[in-house]
Amino acid sequence: MIYTLIMPKDLYLFVIIAILLLSQSAESACSKKWSAIVREGPSSHFERLKVIPKYTPLLIKEIDGNWFRVKGHDFEGWVFSKSVSAKTNCMISIGINEPVCVGKRKTKTSRVSLNEGFKILKKELGCNFVQDRDGKRFWINSVGAWPKNQAKLISID
Repeated sequence: MIYTLIMPKDLYLFVIIAILLLSQSAESACSKKWSAIVREGPSSHFERLKVIPKYTPLLIKEIDGNWFRVKGHDFEGWVFSKSVSAKTNCMISIGINEPVCVGKRKTKTSRVSLNEGFKILKKELGCNFVQDRDGKRFWINSVGAWPKNQAKLISID
């Protein structure tokens, strides 16, 4: 006998997303608001730990209602779900290398701030074509990208 579960459309969609996210060890996501607040717990009543800029890469570790427990490069906490997008690829640069990509016309010529997030538009070997939160687009060296899965590198094991 087959049973069907009847629930409101929004709840059904949330359950599907939750199952997909929890079926993987950690889902990559990005902050999508100009600035998002990271809190100690899954409510706006918890203390603020950090404010993160748009396109900050996040790993979703847990879901509690409308809140995601996330891990960033140098922080961990809770972010409201409407501040996060799992459809966007993003990165920060934690390397000390210059961000210039050899052979690319539009390259970032100044150093990249370690807390600056970038939306990844295209990946090539050693370089990512990115957009910053102001909408500027350029190539950036992907050596030292976090999370590591956002860098297209050759690895020899």
